[in-house]
Amino acid sequence: MVLSVLLIQAMKIGCSDAERSRIHDLSGERDCVTLSYMSTLTIRVPDALKRELEHFSKQRGQTSGDIVRESLKRYLAVERFQALRGKTLPFAEAQGFLTDEDVFKALS
Repeated sequence: MVLSVLLIQAMKIGCSDAERSRIHDLSGERDCVTLSYMSTLTIRVPDALKRELEHFSKQRGQTSGDIVRESLKRYLAVERFQALRGKTLPFAEAQGFLTDEDVFKALS
């Protein structure tokens, strides 16, 4: 834990006052932390979507970036699952697995 805090302290960079008020590091201080393994991605969203995201982030006590990162991770996981399912479905059907219930019964 001490090592993590020291690493985060070493990676702090300057942030706006708004960012400082929203982001906490492991030591409990209010500071902006950018980890060296993260890249920046800029996207355009409708104003209404941005307002909704900001409202949601305040309700959750999370940054908008945290919410977008988690949402993107979930979206990509679902897409990978659906792609894999699409590739394996013909093989499953050939073995008599026609529904999800057939799979659950076989595994139970």
